[in-house]
Amino acid sequence: MLIKFPDYLEIKNVVFNLNGNSTFGSNGFGGVFYHSCWEIIGTNVCKAVQQFFKQKWVLILMNNNVVSLIPMIQGAKSINIT
Repeated sequence: MLIKFPDYLEIKNVVFNLNGNSTFGSNGFGGVFYHSCWEIIGTNVCKAVQQFFKQKWVLILMNNNVVSLIPMIQGAKSINIT
């Protein structure tokens, strides 16, 4: 069975569908960075994505998320789930 890996245009389309105004990721870069610097970083981004699909592993810290809780009321000291 032939496995299809995403090509340059498929990866670029996904990157350019990122919300440019979204919060920065754990690496400090948001969608606007990838959009504005694509001509410089696009080839390396594509190589990293394709490497993941071919070798089935990703570098540590490339798959991180940060969850920020924003208080709904001023002075909140705890989280209450109702």
